[in-house]
Amino acid sequence: MQLADTMQQMASELMDQEKITCEAESNLIWMEAKGLPHDYSLRFILHSGRCVEGKWDTAAVKELIQAASTIEVF
Repeated sequence: MQLADTMQQMASELMDQEKITCEAESNLIWMEAKGLPHDYSLRFILHSGRCVEGKWDTAAVKELIQAASTIEVF
């Protein structure tokens, strides 16, 4: 959600069709958002366990953000 917020905030700072890359990292995961502020892909690397690496394309990111906003953290 932090990357989604950052990408949204950057929209007013960029020219039309200007792409951006933003990263966020913790002890558990590294993530990168890349593309237009309203249409971007997400890459990730998990730093624990099997250290999995993956990517969501732009179509999946919109649904991922919607799903993440419904998750309640204790």
